Amino acid sequence: MGLYCIALTGTDSAVRQIKARLGDVDQIEYFPGGCIGFHISVGEFALNLLLNRNSLNFREPVPMIKTNEVNDICMKALANDRYYHLHVPCSDALSAFLVQGNQNISLASLEERLPNLYLGVVIKAIGRLAPDPKLKAVLLECALSNETDTLSKMTAWSALTRYTSKDIDEAVQRNLPQINLLGPSFGEMIQCQLQASRRHEVEMEPIKKERTWMGMEAIKDKVILAYSLANPVAVPDLSRSFGLAIIGKQDVRDIVVSTLIAISQDQAKYAHSWSTYSDLPEQLRAIVRNQRSSAFRVLDEKSCKAIEANL
Repeated sequence: MGLYCIALTGTDSAVRQIKARLGDVDQIEYFPGGCIGFHISVGEFALNLLLNRNSLNFREPVPMIKTNEVNDICMKALANDRYYHLHVPCSDALSAFLVQGNQNISLASLEERLPNLYLGVVIKAIGRLAPDPKLKAVLLECALSNETDTLSKMTAWSALTRYTSKDIDEAVQRNLPQINLLGPSFGEMIQCQLQASRRHEVEMEPIKKERTWMGMEAIKDKVILAYSLANPVAVPDLSRSFGLAIIGKQDVRDIVVSTLIAISQDQAKYAHSWSTYSDLPEQLRAIVRNQRSSAFRVLDEKSCKAIEANL
């Protein structure tokens, strides 16, 4: 309640104090204007207050900072792996700003709106947003531009591996000689990640369509196959599997646990500063942290420690 009371003063000092808590990953119980609560980090609560100091009640929303500053904070947080706990709310805020509405997005317009940010930070941030045609066009523009620096190009190609449409595959094939100039075996790395993303999308499709536990049991072999992909693109769905009834089946639980451990063993492959997957260790730490405080454990303590030992 201390942060909330500070926010209600609406002073510049309050804004500075709340900003200072954005990196705080400690968990609190959050009750936004009602009796139903859930756990969020102190950093997420601080961001909510900056977006609306009345976020704990039903009064008219009052932002504590201007839109440009919100975008600046969200871009920096999304591009910073240490702020992984803010990635979801920052993604929501940025998507609302960039994707919704009829405004056109281009590299030039982003540089104009965010003049104080390095292009690589902007590209890494939008590369971590949910795939969208507008964002894809900007990422391709960055990847193919002769005026873009090498690291920003690499980040753009990394982000484009999250898009499984045929035109991205064709763009990689068409520009493979230039892509390979960016780094040793870089083109092969991008092709392999595209294949993993495409495989994950195909194998997860029947799982995401199924709505009943009986139907899920009928496709258990497909569930096990989908959850066997040891690649960072699979981590969000592996985490969401903890809430499925079929996770109670020992063979399904075993494959989910072994896949998460295998991913943790390979995490160094994605640690490059240009990679949009460089937040993988923070994703895994968050999963372990949430499991340890959960009433229903999929990862036992031995599995948690095995993952932590690889990070």
